[in-house]
Amino acid sequence: MSVYANPIIVEVFNNYLSNALKYAGNSSEVSIVAKREDEFIIVEVKDEGETLEQDAGLIIFERGVQLDQSQIGDGIGLAIAKRIALAHNADVGVRPRSRGGNSFYIKFQKQV
Repeated sequence: MSVYANPIIVEVFNNYLSNALKYAGNSSEVSIVAKREDEFIIVEVKDEGETLEQDAGLIIFERGVQLDQSQIGDGIGLAIAKRIALAHNADVGVRPRSRGGNSFYIKFQKQV
């Protein structure tokens, strides 16, 4: 199982972790999970923060979108993550966790 990636891919994980730590709260747990699913490799950063509404999950990867205006930032981190993923033929997204919080993921096609 392997994925060939440019070292810039680390910026996706830096962004996911930074956001999880910023928005999840002080007593929340943040975890990283990697798994194989059919012909894909999926890496998720899971948090226990406030669960995003479905509409927010659809737009949060667009440039300039920042849902919490009280936080410092410019709303480009997830847009950059999306562009990096696209350059690797990967997909990014977010889905709600059943216990609350969010799972931000990047989904790579496995290389043979």
